[in-house]
Amino acid sequence: MSSSSPLTHDGIGRLCNIHGEPNGFSPIIQILKVLPVNQGVKGSDGGQKSRYRAILSDGNHHCQGMLATQHNHWVESGVLCDNVLVKVADFMKNDVQNRPLIILLKFEVVDGPMTKIGTPTDIGMIGSLKSLGNGGGERHGNGNGNGGGGMGSM
Repeated sequence: MSSSSPLTHDGIGRLCNIHGEPNGFSPIIQILKVLPVNQGVKGSDGGQKSRYRAILSDGNHHCQGMLATQHNHWVESGVLCDNVLVKVADFMKNDVQNRPLIILLKFEVVDGPMTKIGTPTDIGMIGSLKSLGNGGGERHGNGNGNGGGGMGSM
């Protein structure tokens, strides 16, 4: 990956290993793929609620992510799709089966879609990450504490 990449250097590593990361860390990452999961799950209003997972990349590493359900309309309208660049403003990190999972709570699409940047490898395969963190759902970012948030200027 070239030094002129629009992606935040080691953005995925820093999202996954948030110890010592100050609040306000807002990396620009690429969403390589958006995939539906849990089709047909009942929402709190009794209606059907879809969930979307995403593969997140900084050009060097990738990890699994989930979108908070309040962002479903961006996927369904086509604004949030494969290979877009997003600026993460608020996120939560969990460990699922000893692998990092980043839940995107607040973000904005900044560019794309475009071609995949770099040749990222799975950060979950890095042994030192498996021993870090407590997996307890640590939240970080610029959020206002309600877990909501839109997509900024979208």
